[in-house]
Amino acid sequence: MILILLSEMIAELKTKIAKYMPLNDMRLRESVIGVIKSDNNIKTKLALSLNKSYPTIQRYINNNDVMLTTASAMEVLRSELQLTNEELLNN
Repeated sequence: MILILLSEMIAELKTKIAKYMPLNDMRLRESVIGVIKSDNNIKTKLALSLNKSYPTIQRYINNNDVMLTTASAMEVLRSELQLTNEELLNN
């Protein structure tokens, strides 16, 4: 019984960690960065999704930081921009 609970807790923790892990060293396309820079709604949703301050999100955008490729950030971008991962990321 304890092993089952422990296993479930580990699986949940892995899911939470994966939400904030960048996708390798991929970066967003410059065209996507340009759209994000001009859309305060997307920046706000990214801040909420990543649990970061607005200035931190702005820094991520200015530097095209890999944190913008985390699962939660990509979910926001796919939803808001109606683009696929392939269309969002540099190849």
